[in-house]
Amino acid sequence: MTQFSTTKARLQILVEHLTQWYPLAHQVVIYEAANLPFQSPVIERMALSSLPEARLTPISTLLIPPAKQITLNHEMLAKLGITESDIG
Repeated sequence: MTQFSTTKARLQILVEHLTQWYPLAHQVVIYEAANLPFQSPVIERMALSSLPEARLTPISTLLIPPAKQITLNHEMLAKLGITESDIG
């Protein structure tokens, strides 16, 4: 792939997949770092449901914050020999 492109239909497929874990109203962020020192980054917040309408470029990054607070898997921690205090 030498050129970035996507469609609203493809982004809608992504949205439908993400609704397994996130509600449609969940806030996501499209972030684009500044390319030059005098530019500012682009930070666009939107509902997950609006993602298909977003303007994306090859330097766009999709940030999806957690939908709920993390819960520790104590059984897995014990198997790995890790304690809660090891995690911080």
